[in-house]
Amino acid sequence: MAILFRIPTYLRTFTDGRGDVSVSAEGCTVNDALAALWQAHPGLRDRVVTEQNEVRQYLNIFVGAENIRDCDGLATEVKDGCEITIVPSVAGGEMTEASAAKMHQRDPAALFLEFSRQKLIGEYWPRLRQCVESLSDEQVWWRPNDASNSIGNLILHLNGNVGQWLISPFSGAHDVRDRPAEFSERRQLPATALLEMLGATMDHASGVLGRLTEADLLATFQIQGYTVSGLGAVYQVVEHFGMHYGQIVLVTKLLRGQDLGFYRELDKTGRRESR
Repeated sequence: MAILFRIPTYLRTFTDGRGDVSVSAEGCTVNDALAALWQAHPGLRDRVVTEQNEVRQYLNIFVGAENIRDCDGLATEVKDGCEITIVPSVAGGEMTEASAAKMHQRDPAALFLEFSRQKLIGEYWPRLRQCVESLSDEQVWWRPNDASNSIGNLILHLNGNVGQWLISPFSGAHDVRDRPAEFSERRQLPATALLEMLGATMDHASGVLGRLTEADLLATFQIQGYTVSGLGAVYQVVEHFGMHYGQIVLVTKLLRGQDLGFYRELDKTGRRESR
């Protein structure tokens, strides 16, 4: 069966610089798909799994929008044509009780940064990408009226916001954002190009969040004409991304008329089953 792997930026040195890697797997589990990936790019294996063939703690693996830690681990079923994403750090998914207990022993700054990275990189971004990949280019640029933004414009806007509020201030990069252009764009750029652009920005943002400290959160920055703390900048990015991600989910449902299944684990009882 055909499987598409999404590889984070820092691991692409082991895939000849490729962010998307297609493999043909003989079995029907994540472990089988990974075996095909190792065969094509053997340098990846030790960076993703341990000698005991367990996913490394600083990585998560998603099948579609589902974290395999919340499913059957490496035995999670995969289907022909599915997408598997390797995500740095604690991105996405519910924490186990053991993980939660361990986190409560850490300082508030680390908890805030870890949770922010989880929501932004592991939940909002892969689900946004799944929405866009289910739509045509015409649908991505559809707008209900002149006062509303298309998904395409929202992606440009999110890319600009993450760059200006998270990457530039904490990386010392020059802020070259043109916010009005994000909303005025009408050229109907291909959805694949939009996702590639935002994906690179999100990989960069993940790296930034992974190295921030309490001192960074307490520092003062001038961003977009506002005086804010580092904590305020991170919070603004996560909140802002979540707001527009929700708009993209709504438009996707309107256009497709289908449930996206992001919370299917709550369908039966309204509570996630313990694993």
